[in-house]
Amino acid sequence: MHAHGELLNQTKMTINIFRSLKQLLTLALLGGVATLANAENLVSMKTVAMPAFAGTPSDVFVASNVPVIVQGNLLWRLDESRKEWIELAWRPSGRIRGTVENGPRPYLLLESEEGNGISHVASYPLPNVPPEKVLPALPLRFSQAKGAVLGGVVYLAGISMDGTSHWLSIDPKSPEPVWGKLLAWGANSPGITAVVAQDSALYVTVRESVGEGDKVWRWAPGDRWSERGILPGSVVEGSARAIGQAHVMMLVRPGTSAAANAGSQFITYHTITGSFSNQGA
Repeated sequence: MHAHGELLNQTKMTINIFRSLKQLLTLALLGGVATLANAENLVSMKTVAMPAFAGTPSDVFVASNVPVIVQGNLLWRLDESRKEWIELAWRPSGRIRGTVENGPRPYLLLESEEGNGISHVASYPLPNVPPEKVLPALPLRFSQAKGAVLGGVVYLAGISMDGTSHWLSIDPKSPEPVWGKLLAWGANSPGITAVVAQDSALYVTVRESVGEGDKVWRWAPGDRWSERGILPGSVVEGSARAIGQAHVMMLVRPGTSAAANAGSQFITYHTITGSFSNQGA
């Protein structure tokens, strides 16, 4: 992992003009994966040089169109004018275990100080912007969780500490927000690799048995869960993103590891046709 800085120094990063693909490609480079070779058929692209990051990132997210690297309990924001990563003074009230995209202001999935599972969700603070309402603690602790926002409602897929699968929702705009428990997908899953909102629905990818690729599920308010296919591997941690009006793009690694490597491939799912397409490495 110490080679991240050298990789970013030596590589031209391909960045989509859309915020979501900028994050996806940042993550790909931090993981040692080549940038998109065949994405021109989906989006217009531009290339810019990315500064080196000397540490070992655990996650990457975007706030107000600016990439932010998570390094343990530290946050580093990209200063594009100075071409360097700037450490933020703000510290979250717990260890960051993941993020949920929410326009310019993502939510952070936080583990309690005791270190016994993800216990609450908090909005990322933006300079000169009033803080959002504090959300109540989760009704149960998760060993892992992924989420997305659809229609202003936060949806969270999680594996509780006893290994059971859960599907929760909360409306932050409600006068008194409360986490609601919804019917989860299929049987209990060994792991959740992504939750993406696209085309008025939510897409959840979950790990299956050893040797099998992740299964893709679709859910929409007022609708049932439906299986959409099996991927040729596992979705790389934090890589799934909604692209355009009807695509979900994922960086998929052969096998079941959550880490990217040189064998990882960008795969898109078309929400209207239900088709998968390999975009290459």
